[in-house]
Amino acid sequence: TSLISQMFRANYSYDSRYLITVTARRDGYSGFGANNKYGVFPSLALGWNVANEDFFGSLKDIMSIFKVRFSYGESGNQAISAYQTISKLDNKDYLIGSSLAAGYTPSTLGTPSLTWETTRSSNLGIDYAFLNSRISGGFDIYQNDTRDLLLKRSISAVNGITSIYENIGKTRNQGVEFSVQSDNIRMKKFGWKSALNMT
Repeated sequence: TSLISQMFRANYSYDSRYLITVTARRDGYSGFGANNKYGVFPSLALGWNVANEDFFGSLKDIMSIFKVRFSYGESGNQAISAYQTISKLDNKDYLIGSSLAAGYTPSTLGTPSLTWETTRSSNLGIDYAFLNSRISGGFDIYQNDTRDLLLKRSISAVNGITSIYENIGKTRNQGVEFSVQSDNIRMKKFGWKSALNMT
């Protein structure tokens, strides 16, 4: 099998307050059918360093980091091994009377339109830090929707086989994540840090 990818990424930051990242990937996989070997997967990420705004003022002495961010994008998954999209025959010997004859039987039906699984992800989050970063962490709300899942579908045995790969089905994964880290003790020969993560 062979994989080939191209990626474009552009980052822009204005006054360490407004952040933009734009990304586009083009991935190709030799294992897919002739019609759909390539997939293009874009993404966009935005960030706002609220703590760097003038109106934040004296609050920065208490809250050194307060950043709001949002991202949306797509990613692909090939999820099949080689030769799953082409028609194949297997060797099979046949008994004709008392003689053994070589033959073939279908093992795979071709699926030239098979293509990438695609996951669309969106995330809204906040990063924060208090007391000169002695306490820091983040909060995220996320949702991942995957479509065109690469799964086997049962078909009638009249075709000579009982299943084929198709882009069918979809899944959704969503939730929240919270994290906090604390730098409890800072000494020359001793330090104590703790972290908590909940999803």
